[in-house]
Amino acid sequence: MNLAVLAFANGFTLLHYRARVRAVAPGSAATGGRPVESEGHWLTADEVLAPGHFATAAGTLACGDMLVCQCAGGRVMTLLVGGEPGRRTRPGEAVEVAPLAGAFSDLLPGTALPTAQAVPVAPPAPPPAPPAPVPTPADQPSPPPAAAAPSEAA
Repeated sequence: MNLAVLAFANGFTLLHYRARVRAVAPGSAATGGRPVESEGHWLTADEVLAPGHFATAAGTLACGDMLVCQCAGGRVMTLLVGGEPGRRTRPGEAVEVAPLAGAFSDLLPGTALPTAQAVPVAPPAPPPAPPAPVPTPADQPSPPPAAAAPSEAA
């Protein structure tokens, strides 16, 4: 099982799991006796969520731990190990996981995305009408000029 610890604190562990099965062939003289790993194949989300899939990781996982899981088709799931939080699983024990919804439940970058559905968009509302002008004193007609006083004749 390909589990890698990403972070841990206070009895909680965040792990990364690559759900990839690779066959290992025995070593030969050409490989210096080292085993050879094949490309293998990615497991689907259903295969990862099948009962007993994480049995080989029992003893490593604690209840409440979270796993970021890469699956076939570029799917990424966030899984939560079930049970009483903080209790360490024991080797041979059945490990239950539950998928969580959220940001990690999307496809990896560069993979095919599902076809987007067109969503009707309402046209924007027209802008409100400008307020009616209010007359100001400058707009009022001014009174006629006063007549000039007659001048005294000498």
